[in-house]
Amino acid sequence: MSTSVVFLIDLALKSIVVLAAAGVATLAMRRSPAASRHLVWTFAVVGTLALPLLMRALPPLRVSLLSPPSGVIVDEPIVRSATVLPPVTGPADNLARRVPALDQQSAVSLQSAISRRSSMAVSPESGRVLDPQPVPLSMRLALLWFAGFIAVFVPILVARIRLSLVARRAVSIESGPVAEVVAVVTALYGITRKVRVLESHAAAMPMTWGLASPVLLLPARVSDWPRWKIRNVVMHELAHTDRFDCLTQLIAQVACAVYWFNPLVWVAARRMRVERELACDDRVISAGSRPSDYADQLLDVARSLRAIPATAHAAIAMARPSQLSGRVIAVLDPSRPRNGVSRRFRSLAGTAVTLLIAPLAALAPWSVASPAPREVGTPVPGSVTKGTVSAAMPRSVSPAVPAKTDAPAATAATNGVPSLSSTFITAAVPFIKAMQAPAGLVTLATPDLTMTVSSAQVCWQTRSKEGEKGSTSISSNDDDSRRGRRSFSVKFERGGCRMEMQIDGKFTLRPDLTDVASLESDGSFWMEERDGGTTRRIEIRPARGGLDHVYYVNGRRSEFDAGARRWLADALLALERRTAFAADTRVPMLFEQNGIRSVTDEISRLEGDYARHRYYSVLLSMGMNFDAPTLVRLINQAASEISSDYYLSETLGKLSSQRYADESVWRAFAEATGRMTSDYYKSEAIGKVLVNDRLSSTTLSFLLRTAGTIKSDYYQAEILKGVARKYAINPQTRQYYMDALDKIGSDYYRYEVIKTLDTGTEWDEGISSSIINAISGIKSDYYKSESLQALIQHGRLKGSSRDWYFNAVRSIGSDYYKAAAMSQALAERPLTRETVAALLAAAPTIRSDHELAGLLTRVARSYRLDSGLRTAYERAANSIGSDYYRGQAFAALGRTSSDQ
Repeated sequence: MSTSVVFLIDLALKSIVVLAAAGVATLAMRRSPAASRHLVWTFAVVGTLALPLLMRALPPLRVSLLSPPSGVIVDEPIVRSATVLPPVTGPADNLARRVPALDQQSAVSLQSAISRRSSMAVSPESGRVLDPQPVPLSMRLALLWFAGFIAVFVPILVARIRLSLVARRAVSIESGPVAEVVAVVTALYGITRKVRVLESHAAAMPMTWGLASPVLLLPARVSDWPRWKIRNVVMHELAHTDRFDCLTQLIAQVACAVYWFNPLVWVAARRMRVERELACDDRVISAGSRPSDYADQLLDVARSLRAIPATAHAAIAMARPSQLSGRVIAVLDPSRPRNGVSRRFRSLAGTAVTLLIAPLAALAPWSVASPAPREVGTPVPGSVTKGTVSAAMPRSVSPAVPAKTDAPAATAATNGVPSLSSTFITAAVPFIKAMQAPAGLVTLATPDLTMTVSSAQVCWQTRSKEGEKGSTSISSNDDDSRRGRRSFSVKFERGGCRMEMQIDGKFTLRPDLTDVASLESDGSFWMEERDGGTTRRIEIRPARGGLDHVYYVNGRRSEFDAGARRWLADALLALERRTAFAADTRVPMLFEQNGIRSVTDEISRLEGDYARHRYYSVLLSMGMNFDAPTLVRLINQAASEISSDYYLSETLGKLSSQRYADESVWRAFAEATGRMTSDYYKSEAIGKVLVNDRLSSTTLSFLLRTAGTIKSDYYQAEILKGVARKYAINPQTRQYYMDALDKIGSDYYRYEVIKTLDTGTEWDEGISSSIINAISGIKSDYYKSESLQALIQHGRLKGSSRDWYFNAVRSIGSDYYKAAAMSQALAERPLTRETVAALLAAAPTIRSDHELAGLLTRVARSYRLDSGLRTAYERAANSIGSDYYRGQAFAALGRTSSDQ
C-alpha cells in the first residue's frame, strides 16, 4: 500500500474530526441564532477543504497514536537493492536435490514460481526486471474518487445552464411596487451589488442565485400581491444575497464533491441549508413582520408555487417542502433568538476553527516502524543471486509481515506502541467486570486500585451535592378523553439517579408535603426511584377509610415502615422543588403560615427557573396587592435567582401589573430587565410596562436607560416607537431617548422611529435639534431625506432647528434626495421668509442642473420673493451651468414677477 493511500486515510479521518467538532459545537448552540450555527458549519467545511493543502504545507507533528495500515511502514526513504534471479530450468526433483530442506510438493511450487520469474524480460541497460504489474491500489482509488467527484459536480453545472435559460425567458422588473420594495430592502441591507429582478412567465417559486451579479426571480403576476407579501419575499431572498449564501452553498457543494465518501460532509451541507433558511426567516421577523402571517405565507408559497426543476444545485428557493415544517415551528417560536452574527463571534469562531485545523493538519498520528537497514547490494538471505542492481525505494512501500503469537489476547503493536483498539479493550476490562458486580455495590478493579461505592439512600440529594443540574420533563393534562380526568407525569434524571412519578385523577397533598392526602376514587399514584442497582417504588391506591400504600424495593414488596415514609416525604419534596407540581396548593399554605417571607424563603430553595416562576405566578395571582418595598424585594430576588430570560420576563410582567408600584419599583424593574441577555425578552418586559398610562418621566427615564442596552436595532426601535406613541418627549426624558436612538445602527429602523415622533405636543428647540442631530447620523441619503421630510410633516421646523435642518440637508450626497428634502420645506404652514432664505442659501449645494432648476421653480411658485430673496434666488440660478436649465429658473422668476 502506497503513501498516497495513507494520506487519503489520514485526510478522511481528520475531516471527520473537524465536522464532528462542528456538530458538537452547533448542538451546544441550539439556543443561539441560526446565523451563528450556519457560520460554524461554514468555517468547518472551509476547514475540510483547506486540510489537504495544510497537510502538505505544514511541517509534520509526529505523535504515535495509530498503527499504520497493513503493508505500510511510515518512515523516510532508504536505498534498497533489487535482486535479479537467474533462469533456472530442470525438473523439480533436481531442485529438491539441490535444496535438501524442501519436500517434493514445496519444490514443485518453488520451481513454478522461479519459472515464471525467469520468463520475465530484463532491461539490457540496467539489468532491471521488467515485471508487468497490475494497476496499483492508489491508482484504482484515484479513479474511484474521480468518478464520485464527477457524479456530484455534474448536477451543479447542469443547474447553472438551466438557470441561464430561465433568465433569458423571464421579464426584467424595472418599475412598480416590486422595484420600489427591492430598492428599499437593498438600501436597508446595504447591498452595493446590482440586483437583477426578474419575473417568471410561470408560477415559479421565488429564488435567487449569482455571486458578483445577483439575480432575484419572482413568480408571474407578483405585482398583484399585497405589499407586505412582496416585502417578506424580497427581504428573505435578498437576505441570501446580503449573507453571500450562494457562495457558501457553492463551497458546501465543492466539499461534497471532494469528500463524497464522507457522510459527515453531506450532513454538514444539509445543516448549512437548514440554518441559512432559518437565518433569513429571522431577518424577516426581526424586520417587523408578524410571525403568524409569515408562516402562512411560507405555507402558501410551498403549496401554490413550484421550484424550477434541475436548479436546486445552483439557486436558493424560498420554501422547499422538505424544510418547511421545521421553519414554520421556528418562525412561530417567540423564545427564539433572531439576531445576526456579531463581529466578535465571527472572530472567535474563525480563531477556534484555525486553532483546530492547523494542529490537526500537521499531526502525523501513525506509528513509525524502523526495520534494520541493509546495505546496498546485500542479497536477501536464502536467495540465489547472479547480479544485483541498486534502486532507491521508499521504506513506506516495503512489505511488513505481521508477527505471529501464541497468546490469544495479544495486542498488535508497531514499534512498541499499542494499537487503538487494543488500548480501548484494555481500558474497558475493569468496567466490564464492574457491570457483573452485585446490585447496589459497585467494584472497580484495576491492577493498582480497588474502590467500593455503596448506593446512596437519597440519590438526588447526593447528585445535588456533586453539582449536576440534571434534566426534567413534565407533562400534564386537565381534560383528556377519559371523563375530564386529570393526569400528571414527571421524569427527573441527574447523574445515575432517575425519578418518575405518574398521577391520574384529582389529588391533594398534605400541607407538609410528606404524603398524598386524598386521591380520586379510581385514580392512581406511583413513584419510582432508580439509583444504580437499587430501585424503590411506591404505589398509592384508594382504599376503604383512606389510602393503601404498596412499597417495593428491587421489585420485591417491602414493609412501608418509617424509613419508607421518610423516603416518600423526601422524594415528594425534592420533586416539588424541582417541578413545582403542587405550587397551586403549597404557595397559599406557605403564605398562611408565615406570610410572604415563608414563600420567598421556599423560592430560594427551589431548583430550576421553571419552579421559581411557577411560585411567583401563583403568589401574584392570589389577588393581593403588595406595597412598594415588598415589590422591590420580589423583583430583586427574582432577578438574582432566575437565570432564564424567558421566565424572568414572565415574572417581571406579572410584577409590573401591581397597583402600588412607584418609582422605586420601576427603578428595580429597569435594573432587573437590564440583566437579561436576550434583546427579545428585554424589549418584551419593557413593553409590558409601557402599556400603563400612569408612568412618570422618571419611570420613562429608567426604562429608556435600559432600552439603551438592547443591541438589536429592531427591538430598540420597537421600544422607542412605543414610548413616542404614548408619551411626550420632554427635557427630562430627551437625553435618554436620544442616547437609545443614537445606538440604532440601521438607517431603516432609525427612520422608522423618527417618523413616529408626532405626539401632538409642542417640542422645544432643544428636542428638535436633538432629533435633527440623530438624523444627521443616518448614512443612507434616502432615509435621511425621508426623516427630514417627516419633521416638516409634523410641523417641527421652528426656531433655531431650521438651521439644524438645512445643515443636515447639506450632508445629503444625492442631489435628488437633497432637492426632495428642500422641496418638503416649502410645505411648512405658514411658510416663513426665514425658511425660504435658508433654502435659497443651501440650494447652490445641489450639483445637478436639472434638480436645482426644478427646486428654484418650486420656490418661485410657492412664495412671493422680496428684493433680498430675489438676490439669493438669482445667485442660486446663476450657479446652474446649463443655459437651458438656467433659463428655466429665470423664466419661473419672471412669470411670478409678472403675476405679482
